[in-house]
Amino acid sequence: MYNAMRTFIARMSALLVLVLAVWGLFQPAQAQLQKIEQTVFGMDCAPCAHAMEQGIGSMEGVEAVSVNLNDGLATIDLSNTNEVAYRDIRKAISNGGFSAKKATLEAQGTLRQKGDQWILETPAGEQFVLRPSKKASSGEGGLQDLKPDRQVIVTGQIPASLNTKDTLWPLRIQRVRSAT
Repeated sequence: MYNAMRTFIARMSALLVLVLAVWGLFQPAQAQLQKIEQTVFGMDCAPCAHAMEQGIGSMEGVEAVSVNLNDGLATIDLSNTNEVAYRDIRKAISNGGFSAKKATLEAQGTLRQKGDQWILETPAGEQFVLRPSKKASSGEGGLQDLKPDRQVIVTGQIPASLNTKDTLWPLRIQRVRSAT
């Protein structure tokens, strides 16, 4: 009886480990930001660009950073499970002595509706207020098809001049797609 019980427990433990491993592998990515193309003002030398790459690249969850000095553009690729906030990217740029201008980013989160505003709330709690694009009449970039509490990935642009003290980042929609 004792050996039968041990065999049963061993088999059930192995099955539980297998189920948990498979479940863990197939969880959707929880990254809030997936890619950022950030315009940076004030970089005028190769060491400046290199310092920017190093500063942003050292953030946990950043997979790769490429800074183009000629265009003043930092392209940031993030891991599938990062918790990087857009505010942290802007802070790293500011701490380097530069100014963050407009950005194009891809963010994942949950759609929320507050009055007549649509909000994208990321897993880490960062919020983006969604604005229709200028091409909203074609369907892409519009707000007409949004539904609350859906998990989506939004690609959009944050304007160059904004008050970074605001709690909501304005995000002009270029594309919205389901995250599931």
